[in-house]
Amino acid sequence: MKESIDIFGMSIDNKLQFDKHASSVCKKVNNQLNVMIRFRKVISKATLVKLHKVFILPHFHYCSSVWHFCGARNTEKLDALNKWNLRFILDDFESTYGTLLDKVNCVSLYNIRIHNMLILLSKSLFLTKYPI
Repeated sequence: MKESIDIFGMSIDNKLQFDKHASSVCKKVNNQLNVMIRFRKVISKATLVKLHKVFILPHFHYCSSVWHFCGARNTEKLDALNKWNLRFILDDFESTYGTLLDKVNCVSLYNIRIHNMLILLSKSLFLTKYPI
């Protein structure tokens, strides 16, 4: 029996926990943030915000309805990483997480995961009521 399985870009272990997946997401996001850090003097804040939305946030949102219940520790790890990214991008190390999200016109990772689950639920209910 394997310790974990990698399927569709997600890692699930034999206890149905997503620790390895959360670590993988953090590693990918950190690599992209390091590239942004290297070019921070060349790229404007507005462009960094757009790069954050296009290249970093999709890692947090990919299959989020599956790993939403990954545990408090992993959720906190991902939120802390997103908060650090926003602090760097906005060069604001004193504001709260909510204020940082408001500045870039985003919502929290938790709210996005709930939103994605509700969309998936409504689509599945609609398709069961009106099959194609």
